[in-house]
Amino acid sequence: MNEPSARPTDRDSSTSDDSFARLLLLFVLVGGPLVGVGVGLADAAPTTFGLSVVGTGCLVGTLAFCALWVGGFRPSRASALSFFLAVPLVDLLFLPAVVVASPGLGSWSPVLFRVLSVGVAAALVFGGLGRRGVRWAYRRFRALLKLPSDGEREGRR
Repeated sequence: MNEPSARPTDRDSSTSDDSFARLLLLFVLVGGPLVGVGVGLADAAPTTFGLSVVGTGCLVGTLAFCALWVGGFRPSRASALSFFLAVPLVDLLFLPAVVVASPGLGSWSPVLFRVLSVGVAAALVFGGLGRRGVRWAYRRFRALLKLPSDGEREGRR
């Protein structure tokens, strides 16, 4: 009757990798662009049920994020923030192509634009190419500031 509890202590749950606070943070950082894709889809293909375009976009984005979360996709906070910041930068890169391709695609042009920008940003941030690019930029930044490299710092300890 007085057996020890198998539940984690408060300290363990606050540092848990799957905490509710982390879920909310990742939803804002990763789910935000997914909601943008959902809004574009809802705008291009009008719905027949009682949700507005924004409501439908939020529903689609939330369902996509929940599917990723349940599927085991749990990026680090730094990766999620990088993704959140990379999406607008990729948007700027694709903007000229969208202006050229817009007349032929009609109302589906913004949807294609958002899907491509989110997909490319995800591939860059969460893929191997993105990690190599971040490491290169980190080393280059340290070299420009004339800071010791990571190898030199480890040797001094």
